Amino acid sequence: MNARMQQITEDYLRKWYSYGSSGLFNWFVAGATNYTTEYGTWGLTNNMDNQNTPKILGIDNVLNGPVPEVQAGHRISATGISMVDTRLFVNDRYYVTYPANWATLNPYNRYLDGGTFNDYLLRVEKSGNYNLSVNYNCWVDGARLQIWLNNRLVETINMPRTTTGAENFQDSDTVFLTLPEGLNTIRLVYDFVGRAYDTRQLKFEYAGDCELPVELVSFDARLMNNGIVDLSWIT
Repeated sequence: MNARMQQITEDYLRKWYSYGSSGLFNWFVAGATNYTTEYGTWGLTNNMDNQNTPKILGIDNVLNGPVPEVQAGHRISATGISMVDTRLFVNDRYYVTYPANWATLNPYNRYLDGGTFNDYLLRVEKSGNYNLSVNYNCWVDGARLQIWLNNRLVETINMPRTTTGAENFQDSDTVFLTLPEGLNTIRLVYDFVGRAYDTRQLKFEYAGDCELPVELVSFDARLMNNGIVDLSWIT
């Protein structure tokens, strides 16, 4: 019943929503539990008659307050050109990976190995069509780059040699994307053998409004609710 848990709960939930998590939140346990157990105080309260615990008060404050603004990802504007530093990719937990001294050690994302990839989390302000180009430097022939959007391959583009020695960055061919408003993920897959090039920036330019396609979802009718909120095959 530590009063500090109210602020911790509020900070936790606001951070959750600021990272774009607007759907289901599974709190274990959203009810009453024993607060004297050696295994921790998991519940929101020690008794359902007690609705003024720090955790419940914190949740109520978040629910009754303004929706936290989404701050995750690189801002992609519907006006002008939005630039993304390719050093600012996300790791396997979708946290931005950007060591404090990276800008000093490497002025760009360099020495990219074939078969690897980088993911970039985008915060798109307006649904629409966008043109994407990659500013890169390449010192071999035959290098290619796969552009993935939200787990779907959009296009594979050739990355012609730009240099034979000294660095010579240039923009790739333009890739046409339809981006829905909100959070999106761009994946760059380095499609070649060995080590071939560096990247510096992603350039997004708004190209007009669009109607987002309707996705049809199908499911096997044999999968049904078995009465205990679970999906099971009919035996």
